[in-house]
Amino acid sequence: MPLVHFDNPPMIRHTRRTSSRSQKTGIPKIIRRVWHLITTYGPAIVAVAFILSAMPSIILVTIAHHYKIERTVKVSIMHIFIACLLEFMALSSFIVCISRDPGPIQQLGSGDAERAALDAPPRSNENDEELSLAEALAGPSIKDAESSEDDSDIEVDDQGEKRWCRKCWAPKVLDSTPFHALYLALGGAIFTICMGSFAGFHVYLVTTGQTTIEQLSPYMLLRYLPPPRTVDARKSNDSDRSFESDVDLQSMLNTGPEEIQLNTSSSLVSPAGLETLPLYPPPGHSMPVASRQNSFQLAEHTMTREQRRIVRSAAGKIRIYDLGWKRNWVELYAARPERYFLDWLEIFWWGGRGTSGNGRSFPRNPKAGHMLERLREHLDGTS
Repeated sequence: MPLVHFDNPPMIRHTRRTSSRSQKTGIPKIIRRVWHLITTYGPAIVAVAFILSAMPSIILVTIAHHYKIERTVKVSIMHIFIACLLEFMALSSFIVCISRDPGPIQQLGSGDAERAALDAPPRSNENDEELSLAEALAGPSIKDAESSEDDSDIEVDDQGEKRWCRKCWAPKVLDSTPFHALYLALGGAIFTICMGSFAGFHVYLVTTGQTTIEQLSPYMLLRYLPPPRTVDARKSNDSDRSFESDVDLQSMLNTGPEEIQLNTSSSLVSPAGLETLPLYPPPGHSMPVASRQNSFQLAEHTMTREQRRIVRSAAGKIRIYDLGWKRNWVELYAARPERYFLDWLEIFWWGGRGTSGNGRSFPRNPKAGHMLERLREHLDGTS
Protein backbone atom coordinates (compact mmCIF):
# COMPACT_ATOMS: atom_id res chain seq x y z
CA MET A 1 0.00 0.00 0.00
CA PRO A 2 1.61 3.31 -1.01
CA LEU A 3 2.12 6.04 1.56
CA VAL A 4 0.91 8.84 -0.75
CA HIS A 5 -2.33 8.90 -2.76
CA PHE A 6 -3.10 11.24 -5.66
CA ASP A 7 -6.78 12.00 -6.21
CA ASN A 8 -6.30 13.29 -9.73
CA PRO A 9 -4.19 11.19 -12.11
CA PRO A 10 -1.47 12.96 -14.08
CA MET A 11 -2.64 14.68 -17.21
CA ILE A 12 0.21 13.45 -19.35
CA ARG A 13 0.04 9.75 -19.97
CA HIS A 14 3.12 7.91 -21.01
CA THR A 15 2.70 5.91 -24.16
CA ARG A 16 3.55 2.25 -23.85
CA ARG A 17 5.39 0.38 -26.48
CA THR A 18 3.68 -2.44 -28.28
CA SER A 19 6.53 -4.78 -27.43
CA SER A 20 6.12 -4.34 -23.65
CA ARG A 21 2.35 -4.75 -23.96
CA SER A 22 2.75 -7.94 -25.91
CA GLN A 23 5.25 -9.27 -23.38
CA LYS A 24 2.86 -8.52 -20.52
CA THR A 25 -0.05 -10.24 -22.22
CA GLY A 26 2.18 -13.24 -22.94
CA ILE A 27 2.78 -13.91 -19.19
CA PRO A 28 0.01 -15.87 -17.48
CA LYS A 29 -2.12 -13.99 -14.99
CA ILE A 30 -1.38 -16.36 -12.12
CA ILE A 31 2.36 -15.80 -12.51
CA ARG A 32 1.91 -12.04 -12.59
CA ARG A 33 -0.27 -12.28 -9.47
CA VAL A 34 2.27 -14.38 -7.60
CA TRP A 35 5.08 -12.01 -8.62
CA HIS A 36 3.03 -9.05 -7.39
CA LEU A 37 2.45 -10.73 -4.01
CA ILE A 38 6.12 -11.66 -3.67
CA THR A 39 7.40 -8.18 -4.46
CA THR A 40 4.76 -6.52 -2.27
CA TYR A 41 4.71 -8.71 0.84
CA GLY A 42 7.96 -10.67 0.47
CA PRO A 43 10.29 -8.19 2.22
CA ALA A 44 7.84 -7.81 5.11
CA ILE A 45 7.61 -11.59 5.54
CA VAL A 46 11.40 -11.93 5.52
CA ALA A 47 11.75 -9.17 8.13
CA VAL A 48 9.15 -10.77 10.41
CA ALA A 49 10.88 -14.15 10.01
CA PHE A 50 14.21 -12.63 11.05
CA ILE A 51 12.62 -10.97 14.08
CA LEU A 52 10.97 -14.20 15.25
CA SER A 53 13.85 -16.53 14.35
CA ALA A 54 15.65 -16.09 17.68
CA MET A 55 12.62 -16.85 19.84
CA PRO A 56 12.74 -20.71 19.70
CA SER A 57 16.45 -20.72 20.53
CA ILE A 58 15.91 -18.34 23.45
CA ILE A 59 13.16 -20.53 24.89
CA LEU A 60 15.13 -23.78 24.48
CA VAL A 61 18.37 -22.42 25.96
CA THR A 62 16.59 -20.68 28.84
CA ILE A 63 14.63 -23.79 29.81
CA ALA A 64 17.68 -26.06 29.44
CA HIS A 65 19.95 -23.88 31.58
CA HIS A 66 17.78 -22.12 34.16
CA TYR A 67 15.00 -24.67 34.59
CA LYS A 68 16.68 -28.06 34.11
CA ILE A 69 20.21 -27.35 35.38
CA GLU A 70 19.91 -24.39 37.76
CA ARG A 71 16.30 -25.24 38.70
CA THR A 72 15.33 -21.60 39.05
CA VAL A 73 11.81 -21.10 37.75
CA LYS A 74 11.70 -17.37 38.50
CA VAL A 75 14.84 -16.58 36.51
CA SER A 76 13.69 -18.65 33.53
CA ILE A 77 10.28 -16.93 33.50
CA MET A 78 11.97 -13.53 33.77
CA HIS A 79 14.28 -14.26 30.82
CA ILE A 80 11.43 -15.51 28.63
CA PHE A 81 9.27 -12.52 29.57
CA ILE A 82 12.03 -10.04 28.69
CA ALA A 83 12.67 -11.83 25.38
CA CYS A 84 8.96 -11.77 24.51
CA LEU A 85 8.77 -8.09 25.44
CA LEU A 86 11.67 -7.25 23.12
CA GLU A 87 10.09 -9.27 20.32
CA PHE A 88 6.78 -7.44 20.83
CA MET A 89 8.51 -4.05 20.71
CA ALA A 90 10.34 -4.99 17.51
CA LEU A 91 7.16 -6.19 15.82
CA SER A 92 5.23 -3.12 16.97
CA SER A 93 7.88 -0.80 15.57
CA PHE A 94 7.91 -2.71 12.29
CA ILE A 95 4.11 -2.58 11.99
CA VAL A 96 4.11 1.17 12.62
CA CYS A 97 6.78 1.68 9.96
CA ILE A 98 4.99 -0.20 7.17
CA SER A 99 1.30 0.39 7.91
CA ARG A 100 1.10 4.03 8.89
CA ASP A 101 -0.60 6.00 6.10
CA PRO A 102 -0.66 9.81 6.24
CA GLY A 103 -3.67 9.91 3.91
CA PRO A 104 -4.26 11.82 0.68
CA ILE A 105 -2.65 15.21 0.21
CA GLN A 106 -5.14 18.09 0.34
CA GLN A 107 -4.96 20.64 -2.46
CA LEU A 108 -4.22 24.21 -1.50
CA GLY A 109 -7.09 26.64 -1.84
CA SER A 110 -6.96 29.92 -3.72
CA GLY A 111 -7.09 32.04 -0.54
CA ASP A 112 -4.57 30.12 1.50
CA ALA A 113 -1.55 31.93 2.81
CA GLU A 114 0.69 29.02 1.86
CA ARG A 115 -0.49 29.20 -1.74
CA ALA A 116 0.15 32.95 -1.86
CA ALA A 117 3.60 32.48 -0.39
CA LEU A 118 4.45 29.79 -2.92
CA ASP A 119 3.15 31.77 -5.88
CA ALA A 120 4.79 35.05 -4.83
CA PRO A 121 7.93 35.98 -6.80
CA PRO A 122 11.17 35.96 -4.88
CA ARG A 123 12.16 39.35 -3.51
CA SER A 124 15.73 40.46 -3.58
CA ASN A 125 17.18 42.22 -0.59
CA GLU A 126 20.35 44.12 -1.21
CA ASN A 127 21.43 43.76 2.41
CA ASP A 128 21.31 39.96 2.16
CA GLU A 129 23.30 39.71 -1.05
CA GLU A 130 26.67 38.07 -0.80
CA LEU A 131 29.71 40.16 -1.64
CA SER A 132 33.11 39.25 -2.87
CA LEU A 133 36.28 40.01 -0.95
CA ALA A 134 37.16 42.98 -3.19
CA GLU A 135 33.69 44.51 -2.84
CA ALA A 136 33.72 44.11 0.91
CA LEU A 137 37.14 45.77 1.27
CA ALA A 138 36.34 48.58 -1.20
CA GLY A 139 33.35 49.78 0.80
CA PRO A 140 30.38 51.54 -0.89
CA SER A 141 30.23 51.32 -4.65
CA ILE A 142 30.80 54.23 -7.06
CA LYS A 143 27.18 54.06 -8.18
CA ASP A 144 26.01 54.79 -4.65
CA ALA A 145 28.46 57.69 -4.43
CA GLU A 146 27.23 59.29 -7.66
CA SER A 147 23.58 58.99 -6.68
CA SER A 148 24.15 60.79 -3.39
CA GLU A 149 23.81 64.60 -3.44
CA ASP A 150 26.11 65.31 -0.57
CA ASP A 151 29.33 63.72 0.52
CA SER A 152 27.95 63.39 4.01
CA ASP A 153 25.34 60.96 2.72
CA ILE A 154 28.05 58.46 1.87
CA GLU A 155 28.34 56.07 4.78
CA VAL A 156 30.73 53.26 5.30
CA ASP A 157 29.13 49.92 4.57
CA ASP A 158 30.15 48.11 7.74
CA GLN A 159 27.87 45.21 6.87
CA GLY A 160 29.91 44.31 3.82
CA GLU A 161 32.62 42.48 5.73
CA LYS A 162 30.03 40.54 7.74
CA ARG A 163 28.21 39.52 4.58
CA TRP A 164 31.48 38.47 3.00
CA CYS A 165 32.44 36.46 6.11
CA ARG A 166 29.26 34.42 5.79
CA LYS A 167 30.45 33.45 2.35
CA CYS A 168 34.06 32.94 3.43
CA TRP A 169 33.61 30.84 6.55
CA ALA A 170 30.87 28.58 5.17
CA PRO A 171 32.53 26.87 2.22
CA LYS A 172 30.91 24.04 0.34
CA VAL A 173 32.10 20.59 1.36
CA LEU A 174 33.08 17.86 -1.02
CA ASP A 175 30.55 15.32 -2.14
CA SER A 176 32.53 12.47 -0.58
CA THR A 177 32.67 14.09 2.87
CA PRO A 178 29.65 12.14 4.25
CA PHE A 179 31.30 8.85 3.26
CA HIS A 180 34.46 9.85 5.13
CA ALA A 181 32.37 10.80 8.16
CA LEU A 182 30.58 7.44 8.09
CA TYR A 183 33.91 5.63 7.75
CA LEU A 184 35.33 7.47 10.77
CA ALA A 185 32.17 6.81 12.80
CA LEU A 186 32.29 3.10 11.93
CA GLY A 187 35.99 2.85 12.75
CA GLY A 188 35.49 4.69 16.04
CA ALA A 189 32.61 2.41 16.99
CA ILE A 190 34.66 -0.72 16.24
CA PHE A 191 37.65 0.63 18.17
CA THR A 192 35.46 1.61 21.12
CA ILE A 193 33.75 -1.78 21.24
CA CYS A 194 37.04 -3.71 21.05
CA MET A 195 39.41 -1.61 23.16
CA GLY A 196 36.69 -0.26 25.45
CA SER A 197 35.58 -3.72 26.49
CA PHE A 198 39.22 -4.78 26.86
CA ALA A 199 40.02 -1.79 29.10
CA GLY A 200 36.80 -2.19 31.09
CA PHE A 201 37.54 -5.87 31.69
CA HIS A 202 40.99 -5.06 33.09
CA VAL A 203 39.58 -2.29 35.28
CA TYR A 204 37.23 -4.92 36.71
CA LEU A 205 40.15 -7.32 37.26
CA VAL A 206 42.17 -4.68 39.13
CA THR A 207 39.16 -3.72 41.25
CA THR A 208 38.50 -7.32 42.28
CA GLY A 209 42.17 -8.31 42.61
CA GLN A 210 42.10 -11.08 40.02
CA THR A 211 44.21 -12.17 37.10
CA THR A 212 42.93 -13.04 33.65
CA ILE A 213 43.52 -16.78 34.19
CA GLU A 214 41.66 -16.78 37.51
CA GLN A 215 38.70 -15.04 35.90
CA LEU A 216 38.52 -17.26 32.81
CA SER A 217 39.33 -20.59 34.50
CA PRO A 218 37.12 -21.31 37.53
CA TYR A 219 39.00 -24.54 38.23
CA MET A 220 41.99 -22.56 39.48
CA LEU A 221 40.27 -22.74 42.87
CA LEU A 222 41.20 -26.42 43.05
CA ARG A 223 44.82 -25.37 43.61
CA TYR A 224 43.90 -23.75 46.93
CA LEU A 225 41.41 -26.26 48.33
CA PRO A 226 42.33 -27.57 51.80
CA PRO A 227 42.70 -31.34 52.27
CA PRO A 228 39.58 -33.26 53.32
CA ARG A 229 39.04 -34.03 56.97
CA THR A 230 39.15 -37.77 56.34
CA VAL A 231 42.52 -37.63 54.61
CA ASP A 232 44.28 -39.62 57.35
CA ALA A 233 41.84 -42.48 57.02
CA ARG A 234 42.19 -42.48 53.27
CA LYS A 235 46.00 -42.40 53.38
CA SER A 236 46.02 -45.70 55.28
CA ASN A 237 44.60 -47.40 52.19
CA ASP A 238 47.45 -47.66 49.66
CA SER A 239 45.40 -49.38 46.98
CA ASP A 240 44.31 -46.11 45.40
CA ARG A 241 47.74 -44.48 45.32
CA SER A 242 48.95 -43.53 41.88
CA PHE A 243 52.29 -44.37 40.38
CA GLU A 244 53.40 -40.74 40.28
CA SER A 245 52.74 -40.24 44.00
CA ASP A 246 55.48 -42.76 44.91
CA VAL A 247 58.16 -40.78 43.11
CA ASP A 248 59.60 -37.43 44.07
CA LEU A 249 59.55 -35.70 40.69
CA GLN A 250 61.10 -32.55 42.09
CA SER A 251 64.23 -34.47 43.12
CA MET A 252 64.37 -36.00 39.65
CA LEU A 253 64.48 -32.54 38.11
CA ASN A 254 67.30 -31.43 40.42
CA THR A 255 69.52 -34.45 39.60
CA GLY A 256 71.39 -35.34 36.46
CA PRO A 257 71.11 -38.45 34.27
CA GLU A 258 74.04 -40.18 36.01
CA GLU A 259 72.53 -39.71 39.44
CA ILE A 260 69.20 -41.03 38.22
CA GLN A 261 70.87 -44.23 36.99
CA LEU A 262 72.69 -44.66 40.33
CA ASN A 263 69.58 -44.17 42.41
CA THR A 264 67.47 -46.52 40.32
CA SER A 265 68.32 -49.60 42.38
CA SER A 266 67.54 -47.90 45.69
CA SER A 267 64.26 -46.37 44.54
CA LEU A 268 60.88 -47.99 44.67
CA VAL A 269 60.49 -47.76 40.90
CA SER A 270 61.69 -50.36 38.44
CA PRO A 271 64.00 -49.27 35.57
CA ALA A 272 61.26 -50.00 33.02
CA GLY A 273 58.81 -47.85 34.92
CA LEU A 274 61.34 -45.05 35.37
CA GLU A 275 61.72 -44.67 31.60
CA THR A 276 58.00 -44.05 31.23
CA LEU A 277 57.99 -41.26 33.82
CA PRO A 278 57.73 -37.71 32.41
CA LEU A 279 60.65 -35.42 33.21
CA TYR A 280 58.38 -32.54 34.19
CA PRO A 281 56.11 -31.88 37.15
CA PRO A 282 52.41 -32.57 36.65
CA PRO A 283 50.21 -29.63 35.70
CA GLY A 284 48.92 -27.38 38.42
CA HIS A 285 45.26 -28.27 38.00
CA SER A 286 45.96 -31.99 38.57
CA MET A 287 48.25 -31.59 41.62
CA PRO A 288 47.47 -28.25 43.29
CA VAL A 289 50.05 -26.13 45.06
CA ALA A 290 48.15 -25.96 48.33
CA SER A 291 48.29 -29.73 48.95
CA ARG A 292 50.59 -31.51 46.55
CA GLN A 293 51.28 -34.19 49.12
CA ASN A 294 47.57 -35.04 49.16
CA SER A 295 46.92 -37.70 46.54
CA PHE A 296 43.16 -37.26 46.92
CA GLN A 297 43.09 -33.68 45.67
CA LEU A 298 40.27 -33.06 43.21
CA ALA A 299 40.99 -32.43 39.53
CA GLU A 300 38.73 -31.18 36.79
CA HIS A 301 38.74 -34.42 34.80
CA THR A 302 37.92 -36.51 37.90
CA MET A 303 34.95 -34.44 39.09
CA THR A 304 31.30 -35.16 38.50
CA ARG A 305 28.99 -32.78 36.69
CA GLU A 306 27.45 -31.54 39.93
CA GLN A 307 30.91 -30.84 41.40
CA ARG A 308 31.95 -28.89 38.32
CA ARG A 309 28.78 -26.83 38.53
CA ILE A 310 29.50 -26.02 42.19
CA VAL A 311 33.06 -24.94 41.36
CA ARG A 312 31.89 -22.71 38.50
CA SER A 313 29.32 -20.97 40.70
CA ALA A 314 31.81 -20.55 43.56
CA ALA A 315 34.52 -19.08 41.31
CA GLY A 316 32.61 -15.80 41.01
CA LYS A 317 32.36 -15.44 44.80
CA ILE A 318 35.68 -16.74 46.15
CA ARG A 319 38.54 -14.38 45.32
CA ILE A 320 41.81 -15.47 46.84
CA TYR A 321 43.73 -12.18 46.53
CA ASP A 322 40.88 -9.66 46.83
CA LEU A 323 41.83 -7.20 49.58
CA GLY A 324 39.12 -4.66 48.84
CA TRP A 325 38.92 -2.32 45.86
CA LYS A 326 40.86 0.49 47.57
CA ARG A 327 43.80 -1.70 48.57
CA ASN A 328 43.75 -3.41 45.17
CA TRP A 329 44.19 -0.07 43.38
CA VAL A 330 46.80 1.05 45.92
CA GLU A 331 48.79 -2.06 45.02
CA LEU A 332 49.26 -0.72 41.48
CA TYR A 333 49.06 3.06 41.61
CA ALA A 334 50.33 4.14 45.03
CA ALA A 335 53.57 6.13 44.84
CA ARG A 336 55.93 6.02 47.80
CA PRO A 337 57.25 9.37 49.07
CA GLU A 338 60.93 8.34 48.99
CA ARG A 339 60.81 7.39 45.29
CA TYR A 340 57.83 9.35 44.05
CA PHE A 341 59.23 10.10 40.58
CA LEU A 342 60.45 6.54 39.92
CA ASP A 343 57.14 5.02 40.98
CA TRP A 344 55.17 7.26 38.63
CA LEU A 345 57.67 6.46 35.87
CA GLU A 346 56.97 2.75 36.38
CA ILE A 347 53.23 3.41 36.35
CA PHE A 348 53.40 5.28 33.04
CA TRP A 349 55.90 2.86 31.52
CA TRP A 350 54.22 -0.53 32.12
CA GLY A 351 50.92 0.34 33.78
CA GLY A 352 51.62 -0.10 37.46
CA ARG A 353 53.65 -2.03 39.99
CA GLY A 354 53.17 -4.28 42.98
CA THR A 355 53.95 -2.92 46.45
CA SER A 356 53.69 -6.25 48.28
CA GLY A 357 54.65 -9.79 47.48
CA ASN A 358 57.94 -11.36 46.48
CA GLY A 359 56.82 -12.70 43.09
CA ARG A 360 55.74 -16.08 44.48
CA SER A 361 53.42 -15.25 47.38
CA PHE A 362 51.06 -12.33 47.86
CA PRO A 363 48.72 -11.23 50.65
CA ARG A 364 45.48 -13.16 50.54
CA ASN A 365 41.91 -12.39 51.34
CA PRO A 366 41.33 -13.26 55.02
CA LYS A 367 37.83 -14.56 54.24
CA ALA A 368 39.02 -16.89 51.48
CA GLY A 369 40.17 -19.67 53.82
CA HIS A 370 36.76 -20.18 55.40
CA MET A 371 35.03 -20.04 52.01
CA LEU A 372 37.44 -22.63 50.61
CA GLU A 373 36.68 -24.96 53.52
CA ARG A 374 32.95 -24.65 52.85
CA LEU A 375 33.57 -25.33 49.16
CA ARG A 376 35.55 -28.45 50.06
CA GLU A 377 32.70 -29.68 52.26
CA HIS A 378 30.18 -29.18 49.46
CA LEU A 379 32.40 -31.02 46.98
CA ASP A 380 32.98 -33.92 49.37
CA GLY A 381 29.25 -34.12 50.06
CA THR A 382 28.41 -34.50 46.37
CA SER A 383 31.15 -37.04 45.58
